Amino acid sequence: AGWDQGPAYDPGLAERLLEQAGWIDRDGDGVRDLAGGEARFKLVVNGGGDVSGLEQGVFVQDQLRRVGVAVEVNPTQFAVAQDAQREGEFDAILSSVDNTPDGILVKWLGEPDPGGVDRWSGKPSPFGYRSPEAARLLRALLWEGDPEVQDSLYSQVNEIFRRDMPVTFLFPSVYRNVVHRRIRGVRQGWALLQFPEELWIEKEP
Repeated sequence: AGWDQGPAYDPGLAERLLEQAGWIDRDGDGVRDLAGGEARFKLVVNGGGDVSGLEQGVFVQDQLRRVGVAVEVNPTQFAVAQDAQREGEFDAILSSVDNTPDGILVKWLGEPDPGGVDRWSGKPSPFGYRSPEAARLLRALLWEGDPEVQDSLYSQVNEIFRRDMPVTFLFPSVYRNVVHRRIRGVRQGWALLQFPEELWIEKEP
């Protein structure tokens, strides 16, 4: 809850905004340019394993090509991609962001530190971004148990990210638990595996 839909898919608007900013294909090679530089960058993706980002990278490459931006997809080993993200050594990178306060901090700051919310107002993330207000809201979320208050806090954080645009959210990952109807006590997400002692089997009628 709280993560609103992003901007509508509108290639025409994208082209107009690029042109207004001075990015025009002056030499007819299909790539926009400005002041001698081309709209071209490398996109680091995880190139192996069960969480390969190569397909997503190719999709992004195709979509941006249609508006005159050239993307070189760079499949990289997972550990190397993680190091690049942690050090901020990339033009662009495809990564995942957990929709939880500690998950956001772990992935964006590159450090497994659930209490590291304070780093948002001190050390910037590898993306060069920091927001004391987002830090305050995320800190509150770590301890808030009321779903309605959580939803309000997430909406406020989302509005900050919408305004600042530290990253672009491409699509959400949704997980579903599929269990027999007699299994009771099931929570959402990974809790099915984390809290098996809370499950019970309902007797047949």
